[in-house]
Order: sequence, then C-alpha cells, then structure tokens
Amino acid sequence: MITDAQREQARTAADAREARHEQRGDDRTWTPNGLSGREIHRIGILGEYAFVNEFGGEVDLQFRPAGDDGGDIRISGFVVDVKTSTYTGPHQYLRVPVARIHTAVIYVAALYDAEADDVALIRWEWGHSLVARNEVRCFPPHDNPNYVQPYRACRRLDDLKQLLTAPKAGV
Repeated sequence: MITDAQREQARTAADAREARHEQRGDDRTWTPNGLSGREIHRIGILGEYAFVNEFGGEVDLQFRPAGDDGGDIRISGFVVDVKTSTYTGPHQYLRVPVARIHTAVIYVAALYDAEADDVALIRWEWGHSLVARNEVRCFPPHDNPNYVQPYRACRRLDDLKQLLTAPKAGV
C-alpha cells in the first residue's frame, strides 16, 4: 500500500518533472485518458513505490531529460521497469513501447486504482520474452507500436520474489 508520504513525494517529483518539460517546450499532447502529463508522472511514480514497498529497492526521483536508461529500479543485480496502467477495461496488457524495450529488463505490470489512489502489482515478464513473443499493437491516441502480453499470460509475482531473493553465485 502506498503511504501518504509517498503520495506527496510522487506529487512533488511529478510537478518538478512536468515543469522541466514545460520549460523545455516539450510536446505534452500525448497524454491518454484525459490525464495531464503531471498526473501521468505521478501515477508512474506511485507504481514504482508499490514495487519498492513489496520487493525493496529505491525509487529514483531524479529528473532525466532523455528519460531513464530503460529501468526504474535496480535490485539484486536486475533492472526493473514498472509499467503502471490506468486502463481497467477488457483486454488488459503489459505494454512496452517497441522503441524503448530492453531485453534484459524485468517489466512489471501494475494497475492504478483512482478511487484508492493506490497501485496493485499484477504480473511481470522479461523484455526478451516480450520481444520473442513479438505481439505488437498500437493504442490511441498516437498509435505508437508496443510489445504486449495479456496480464494472464505474464509471470506470477511469486516467481519474481524468488528470482530477486535467490542467492547469487559466488556470494
């Protein structure tokens, strides 16, 4: 469960990120579901907090003009990218933009609950598995191609917990 302090940190970081985008004159018309860029950032950061609360690691709130380098969190020698969605309709997918996928990254599907202002972690998948599966779909408003996998076909969170807590060779 997301704490009030984490909600406030996410709000502050999202405000700062969006202000920097505005200063740079970045095109922010891409936001889906009528959400502002600020709110999209906030929800994404809440997804990262949900992961850290469950698995450990640290949320990186630093602004990077070119975006992160493919992952949100580093934990146990792995790179994790949390993909938080607001979509609650049928046909729910873990979605990763084709142009931004990294095969060695663990992608975690998360779902934002607006009423509770909280995020539930759903399932996960390796980037290389998404690429190998090669199911690509485009979604409005901009129809950018995304590798997709239905939530039900992704790996269970218990498997991720085992992976992240397994003893490392030579340690």
